[in-house]
Amino acid sequence: MNRNMEVIRAILEGYKAAVGRKDNQGITVLDKTPIEISVKESFNLTDVEYDYHFWLLEDAGFICRHKNSLFHHLTWLGHEYLDSLT
Repeated sequence: MNRNMEVIRAILEGYKAAVGRKDNQGITVLDKTPIEISVKESFNLTDVEYDYHFWLLEDAGFICRHKNSLFHHLTWLGHEYLDSLT
């Protein structure tokens, strides 16, 4: 499967713009579902294609998944990378 940098950017921008909630450690966390739906519709992606791009972002350290949770947050590295694109 090929990496699509526009999809990568859209996911990161979705996390940057999203409003989350605070977890028990005071970290703002986000439910990936609204972002996932928006990006999948915008790029006509299958579940597998979206999950692949999301996994790439986690693997690169741009998004952090909270243990035993569907909640995530954009990391410092993710913010820095997104800022470098603009």
